[in-house]
Amino acid sequence: MNFSIIRYHRKRNREQFRFSRLLPFALMFFLLMAAFAIQDNFESFYIETAIGDYPVDTFNIYDEELEKFEKRDQVELWDYYVVDGGQITLNAGKANQVAEAGQAGKTDQAENTNQAEETNQADVTEMIGVYLAGEEDSVLAIDGMIEFGSFPKDTTEVLVTRELIQTQIRSSESTLYDGTTSSIEGSSNESADESLILPGAKSTDESLILPGAKSTDESLILPDANSSEESISESDLLACLGTTVTIGDREFTISGILYALDETQRSAGACSRFESYFMSDIYYQWLDTDQIIFIPYQSITEIGVKRETTVHRGVYRGLFEDLNVVSALRAAMYNGNINLIDQDICQAQKSLESVMRILEAVFGVFFFMACIFLCSQIRIELFYHRKELGYLQIFGLGKPRIWEIYTAGYVLKFVASFVLGILIYVAAAASSGVLFMLWQGNTEMSRIFSWGGSGELPLLLGMISVFYLGCVAITVWRYLRRDVIQLIR
Repeated sequence: MNFSIIRYHRKRNREQFRFSRLLPFALMFFLLMAAFAIQDNFESFYIETAIGDYPVDTFNIYDEELEKFEKRDQVELWDYYVVDGGQITLNAGKANQVAEAGQAGKTDQAENTNQAEETNQADVTEMIGVYLAGEEDSVLAIDGMIEFGSFPKDTTEVLVTRELIQTQIRSSESTLYDGTTSSIEGSSNESADESLILPGAKSTDESLILPGAKSTDESLILPDANSSEESISESDLLACLGTTVTIGDREFTISGILYALDETQRSAGACSRFESYFMSDIYYQWLDTDQIIFIPYQSITEIGVKRETTVHRGVYRGLFEDLNVVSALRAAMYNGNINLIDQDICQAQKSLESVMRILEAVFGVFFFMACIFLCSQIRIELFYHRKELGYLQIFGLGKPRIWEIYTAGYVLKFVASFVLGILIYVAAAASSGVLFMLWQGNTEMSRIFSWGGSGELPLLLGMISVFYLGCVAITVWRYLRRDVIQLIR
């Protein structure tokens, strides 16, 4: 192809290069470039928009996986430390305050207080103390994990589960009720059956027994504290914040209370993925009780017992800032996923790839149909120019030269459509930056349309070009094979 052919088509076939004629293929190229740009930038874009508060640099890793990771020397590990419940004592907080207030002025106050402490200590033995990573690395620091209070700011503060606080409050109140009943019964009349029966009622008349009593022997027993969840109010739980817990020979302050671990008891306002986030820490998966105290790692290493494990909780600082490191760590993992968020990313990528395969198949079908239509259009156009083709051959212009001239026209149209598609793509990318600036106040999301250097797009464009040019070249050549006499008739 030379400039004379280009000038020829510019003068003679100006209609072919009108915007409306170029637009169909231009839109096709634009959609292809946009789709592949989104696919190439999806991972980095999704990481920034979907991470939220999750500590993405943290993960669970087996010893064998760590050995396969080429940058294992940059991984920090937390060992598994625990504190048995026998070493834990909840000091006088809301639970014991309830018992003490209820027994003020009673001659048996000391006895009931001792009973409350014994009950609390019995329940405490079911507790367990486990590690708590720093705020930037802990799943418990995610919004919607802590119901009351805040994440510990230093090594002398701890988090506790809601269930633990509820158990302590109920234990204290239950002991208070038992003590009160004993005092009342001890000061009753000689016959227990007639105690506190309303005046004028016979001892066997149960219609006048005080509400809540099962029989005359139990006429003033108070309702069980465990009979209703509503007996523990939000103010009761808030009152426990700031109280202390003695673990071994060290004292800690309760800074926060988690939402209930039991989904059926969890209050509104909890994180929608509370359980998934909580269980994403391997050390929390091993807990078989809901009576848990979370102790800062620096402190629990000094007072807890280390348990040997083949899987650890680890962190690689700035992990998702380098996608090459992400790929290397994924390759080392048995399941190919680094953590919960990476699993979401991989699943979203697979879904996107599936959509892309479908779109490519649909595009292929439509492109094939477009090429069939193009071949028919070329044959019709050559039919109307058949006499011109015949006389050109009579005056000495060879078929190869005629083939080159006519084929060049469609090649130029194809290239012009491609250039127009690029211009539309650039305009769309620039417009998206302006729209996102007006919508969100920044242009970060517009990077989804930036060119990612995909190797698939050039390959696909090459295949499209070869198929297109093949259809044009073959159609024109087959028509030129006709005899000159047939052309000029």
